Amino acid sequence: GFVERQARLTPTKVALEFTTSLEAGEGNTAAWTYAQLDAEANRIARLVQNLGAVQGQLIAICFDKCPEASFSIVGIMKTGSAYVALDPGAPADRVKFIMQDSGATVVLTAGKPAENLKAIFAESEIQVVDLGSTELLGGCSTDAPTLSRPIDPQDTSYCLYTSGTTGTPKGCELTHENAVQAMFAFQHLFAGHWTPESKWLQFASFHFEDRKSTRLNSSHRLY
Repeated sequence: GFVERQARLTPTKVALEFTTSLEAGEGNTAAWTYAQLDAEANRIARLVQNLGAVQGQLIAICFDKCPEASFSIVGIMKTGSAYVALDPGAPADRVKFIMQDSGATVVLTAGKPAENLKAIFAESEIQVVDLGSTELLGGCSTDAPTLSRPIDPQDTSYCLYTSGTTGTPKGCELTHENAVQAMFAFQHLFAGHWTPESKWLQFASFHFEDRKSTRLNSSHRLY
């Protein structure tokens, strides 16, 4: 919803920049406007629906840092589904456990993680969708997906798994309301230090889990 609203209000404003190298030089950074980000996410959403995903289903993602990860996260949520992030460096047994425990049957991936997952699930019914294969998205519309019902604030938006250092890994499901309240909390914390030209550096792993903040997000509203 935040992305779609901003795509309407400021379609040509840069929404996402991805840098492949910190060395100075041309060609190291690619950028997408809000309109382009929204369109790419819509293509992912259409692809996910074409794969048979239904609202409320968990869809796995497994990426090293790449633009496709951001497109997939927004696209999955556009379908009314939720995403569960896998650690690209995790042992095969942990990856298999999370897929089985979460009930996810589809994983979006690309690059080296895609190669590893194809080997791990070579003899299973898990669909490993390699977004590096450009033909997959070629016929997908950039129009917003059609949903069977509106997304409810209490629907799950994403799922994080604990590290498992103190026992079996446990999945913590965060609702859309949790995520929105977290955004409002950030607005409050950064009030006076944030302008329309500010940039947010995304450096944490997609599967990163902080137990204290996860418990707080899942059990309380943040104001």
